[in-house]
Amino acid sequence: MLSTPASASIPLLFAGFLFYNKHIADFTCVDKVPITIEELIPGFPAKVIPIILLWSAQMNRKLYSLCGEDGIRHYSPHVWKIIMALNHKGLDYDLIPVSFADIPNVEDGSFSSVPVLRDGNTVLGESFDIARYLDETYADAPALFDGKGAVALTRFVESYCKTVLHPSLATIAVMDMHNLMSPDDQVYFRSARERRFGMPLETMAEGGEDERARLPEKLAPVRDLLATQDWLSGAMPAYADFTLFGIPSMV
Repeated sequence: MLSTPASASIPLLFAGFLFYNKHIADFTCVDKVPITIEELIPGFPAKVIPIILLWSAQMNRKLYSLCGEDGIRHYSPHVWKIIMALNHKGLDYDLIPVSFADIPNVEDGSFSSVPVLRDGNTVLGESFDIARYLDETYADAPALFDGKGAVALTRFVESYCKTVLHPSLATIAVMDMHNLMSPDDQVYFRSARERRFGMPLETMAEGGEDERARLPEKLAPVRDLLATQDWLSGAMPAYADFTLFGIPSMV
């Protein structure tokens, strides 16, 4: 988590208002003697501007996420990967709920899906790209890709989730996901899914019980590996684990 020195906490309260001012209007000390910004913060602005920039970047970290009509349930597995990654690194952020219709208007309007992350002046999408950016930018925080082979392992887990787990869970959860959405999102979701799978959502959902019965077998490689180590990534969790975690968030 980004933090500032304790001695900077009071100056920060004033810095936003006094960035270009050399004197604090109407501000007085306890004994009613006016003071200047230089007296309040010796060395201003050289000492304070880096703090302002750090604080500003922290306050401007936003993660956009598809959310149910209740504004609480975030159901995108790809967003959950980044939620876990940010929490793992101890980074503060605002989770911004959006609908399908909102996505084209997120930030600069260049995105067609979530997650989208704004981190200070940096805006990017695609969960894997976001994770690589976080690891490179906040290298002193716990790693998302730790050691040689971590990226390749994560790519394999992504492929496993996409080809083995996601089709089953998409079938199992299809009506639950539909029902938690707003009416407008339900229309979009139904149209997109029925076009993709070539059948009504209700027909697709009929296969849910069969897919649920097959799910333990599909998860067998994960159970086998975790019988000998704590995490897919080894002794500590990393982005490969968060990638797997994101899939069950659908149900």
